[in-house]
Amino acid sequence: MLYGRYEHNIDAKGRIFVPAKLREKLGDAFIAAAVMDHCVCLYSMEEWDKLMEGLAAVAYFQPVTRVYLDQARGVDSAHSLGVLLDRELVEPCGTLDAPGRPTLYRTTQTFLRSFGLSDLADLP
Repeated sequence: MLYGRYEHNIDAKGRIFVPAKLREKLGDAFIAAAVMDHCVCLYSMEEWDKLMEGLAAVAYFQPVTRVYLDQARGVDSAHSLGVLLDRELVEPCGTLDAPGRPTLYRTTQTFLRSFGLSDLADLP
C-alpha cells in the first residue's frame, strides 16, 4: 500500500495524471476510485480484486464475521475489511453469540447506491 499526498486535477475528459513513479508501483492497470472529501484512491488490480472479493462475500452471506471472511477467502481479511469499513461499504451489525463475541458485518446503503442496487435482492 502506498500512502502520500498528491494534488490532482481531473481534465475535461475525466482523466487524471498519475506520476510515472506511482504508475510503476501500481502496475500496468489500476483502479482510480473517488472517495469522500474529493480524494482519489488508486488501487492495483490485485488490491482491487481482494477488496471486491471480500465485499462480495459480505454481500452474499451477511451477516458475517472477519473469521468467516478469512476462511472463505483463504487469506487474512483484516486489511480489506478495514478499507471497506473506511469507505462505508460495510458496517458492524452486532456480535455473534459465540466465544469471543466476534463482530458481525453487513453491507450498507452506501454499498447499494455505489453499485446501483435498490436492495440486496437485486444482486446477480
